[in-house]
Amino acid sequence: MNATVKFLADETKPASSQPQGVFVPTPAVHDRDGKKIVFLAFDGKATSREVKILSQRSGGVLVQGLNGGEDVITTAPQDLKDGDKIKIKGQS
Repeated sequence: MNATVKFLADETKPASSQPQGVFVPTPAVHDRDGKKIVFLAFDGKATSREVKILSQRSGGVLVQGLNGGEDVITTAPQDLKDGDKIKIKGQS
């Protein structure tokens, strides 16, 4: 009895033609000091994170620099700074 075996681990996966990133609403992206940033809500404070815009989409942008699953602040005042205390509507 004979068998032919092919190990798939040696094959390389084709590169995805789709840009990988996280979709965020357009108002969430701010321009500060020539860099694109978004603010994240973490432990009752605003935390800024620099992002790179990969592509523009309807109603938002695809960005690199986020992991996905973060709480993005979509409507922030213009004077919001990194480390400012925040309160999320509907939460006590």
